[in-house]
Amino acid sequence: MCIQNHIEQKREYEELAASVTRGREDIAAGRVVSHEEAISRVWRILANEKNSSGN
Repeated sequence: MCIQNHIEQKREYEELAASVTRGREDIAAGRVVSHEEAISRVWRILANEKNSSGN
């Protein structure tokens, strides 16, 4: 049980550290919107265009 908790905490820490790194990269690049949010918006736009074109 203790080992499982440690593994889970380590995974959560690594995810948080990666998120902080991406945030710093966004700030350094002068992005107002995070890279992940921008990509998400593009995918939504493409999906909407595909749906509206009947494909």
